[in-house]
Amino acid sequence: LLSDDDRYLDGTVTYILNVIASGPFSLIYLNYYGFLTDPVKPSGYAIPGETNRRFATGADIMREQGVGHYSGFVYRSELAKQALKVAMERRPEITGTRSRCIFLEVAFRATRDSGLPAFLTGKRLFAAKTDNPAGEPYLTLTHLTLESCRIFEYLFSENLIDRPMLLQRHRDASYRLPRLAVKDTWRMAPADVRALIGELDTRLLPFARYRLLGRPLLRLGCFGLTRFLFKMLYSFYRKSKSRQMVRD
Repeated sequence: LLSDDDRYLDGTVTYILNVIASGPFSLIYLNYYGFLTDPVKPSGYAIPGETNRRFATGADIMREQGVGHYSGFVYRSELAKQALKVAMERRPEITGTRSRCIFLEVAFRATRDSGLPAFLTGKRLFAAKTDNPAGEPYLTLTHLTLESCRIFEYLFSENLIDRPMLLQRHRDASYRLPRLAVKDTWRMAPADVRALIGELDTRLLPFARYRLLGRPLLRLGCFGLTRFLFKMLYSFYRKSKSRQMVRD
């Protein structure tokens, strides 16, 4: 899979084919970096380190922190087709969060019982777009917090992940939230921010980072002056990143 705003880097397809030839694997996951506007100028790096890693089973790689970007999945076709068939029979509608959930769901279902190993590339093989201009409907704040929680709650309900993994994914969302609150709350209607707080309270209140930092920043994002300050801070961040990439 490759999202429409992500980019494979030069040599990626050849690299993938070479990894496939060294298999078989239930799943190959591609490492990546983020970019703002120019795919050849990184703005941030994914969590997995830059060392090739072979996992004894596909289930092992799906527990690895940082594995989950949809453009990073290279599925074994016969496993993925069967997993997709089961996923569609279980829940055929494709709307909202479900449209994103299904990519992860297929990865979990395809790797769970295959018994085949999996492979994570150390080399960063694609560039993932990490920002959208103001006014576009896609917001990383909701995608990487509430939508992420909902996705893993569904996977838990299907017995595809265990409770410790569900809690870890909720914890990950609470960790990302403070930065995303500054980045995105000023793009949202205050009523939508308050609704988001209500949804996240039911999931993230046990985590101190949410209670003490993420939630207060979300609440501040409902007020005019703070929204303006958040917008200025993010604009400064974008400009400083652009200057840094020009220097590099």
